[in-house]
Amino acid sequence: MKRIVSITLFLASVLLWAAAGSYGNEGRAIKRISDLTHESGKLGGFHALIVAISDYQDDEIPDLKSPIKDARALDRVLRKNYGFETQLLLDREATRETIYNTLRNLADSTKEDDSILIYYAGHGDRDRTYDDGWWIPADASAGRPTTYLDNTQVQKAMR
Repeated sequence: MKRIVSITLFLASVLLWAAAGSYGNEGRAIKRISDLTHESGKLGGFHALIVAISDYQDDEIPDLKSPIKDARALDRVLRKNYGFETQLLLDREATRETIYNTLRNLADSTKEDDSILIYYAGHGDRDRTYDDGWWIPADASAGRPTTYLDNTQVQKAMR
């Protein structure tokens, strides 16, 4: 019952806000600020690292069906519609060492005002001992966390 009341109050608030905003604002429209676009040079570069693994080397790790297709589609959209510079690591290219080095290079080569998108599609696992997690690269061995990529390495690159 509380949830229904909360949702009802939220919707009522949104409707009242929308109705109040529509009176006396005929001349006020949402406008694009042209000098705050990627093309103006006032924003940093747009970079994306796209990692997708469908085919794992270790037969104990099940292969996946759609990561490569999804990654290529994302790559096209980011480049075509948003002006991103993208780097793809697909299947057997996405080894632990390559992902790690690519993250380090990305962190080292980007500027403070750059926008970075990191996309990973593949298996992962949870580290219950340290309450953390891992990405499972293409060359990982099932059940051997030392062959996985620790999330703290990804977090360090993002900082």
